[in-house]
Amino acid sequence: MDDTFCYGVKAQNPRPRCIFFANRVLKLWLFFFVFICFPLVLSNGEETTNANKLIKIGAIIDIHSRTGREEKTALDIAVQSFNSNDSNNHKLSLHIQDSGRNPLLAATVARKLIKEQEVEVIIGLETWEEAVVVGDIGSRAQVPVLSFAAPAITPPLATARWPFLVRMANEDSKQMKCIAAIIGLFNWKRVIVIYEDDSFGSESGKLALLSEALQDVGSEVEFRLVLPPFSSVTNPNVAVHEELKNLQKK
Repeated sequence: MDDTFCYGVKAQNPRPRCIFFANRVLKLWLFFFVFICFPLVLSNGEETTNANKLIKIGAIIDIHSRTGREEKTALDIAVQSFNSNDSNNHKLSLHIQDSGRNPLLAATVARKLIKEQEVEVIIGLETWEEAVVVGDIGSRAQVPVLSFAAPAITPPLATARWPFLVRMANEDSKQMKCIAAIIGLFNWKRVIVIYEDDSFGSESGKLALLSEALQDVGSEVEFRLVLPPFSSVTNPNVAVHEELKNLQKK
């Protein structure tokens, strides 16, 4: 349910519903935006004598997942777009590593990127667990780490603990409050939550936060439809269609 938006049609009373889908388009545009703008930050007002400086950027993603493939495409397009602009005094060199959403592997490849590739920034990291371990490594090496992952609730003294970790997303509790506010605005008393199964167990915490936020606006989760991981399904479109058809019969 990362970067979740609300799509729904208010049904006839007494069964108004709101259906949620994970939307990753915003994240991909954020990748593009960061890669276009971040070299200006890295230059830090350097004189033009450093023209044509090559900025090495590391990316840690799950390249075997659908999200990872989309992120890789967005990263490649962003770098190509930036480098094709002849007016830029800096060029980007992208080094992508696969973490498989495994925090230990993410830490290993982060050290490799810093030591062997000498990257000046690391971007990516789909889970908060990955973000914090790489944030520790980045803080010790003084390499900024930009992550689109966010915790359910921001830990105390997070900035002091991970001074080089830049979180590009709000914590889950704020996202869930935003969703609940939309539901409250439309006076939907019962909602259906639809999401892809997360084998890492992160969805349970988000759903708890959503349920709590819904209570504050007088609503509740009527039903949860958990879709199988798309990577495990031969034809995801057909599988989702069948699940939605079954849902309509309930």
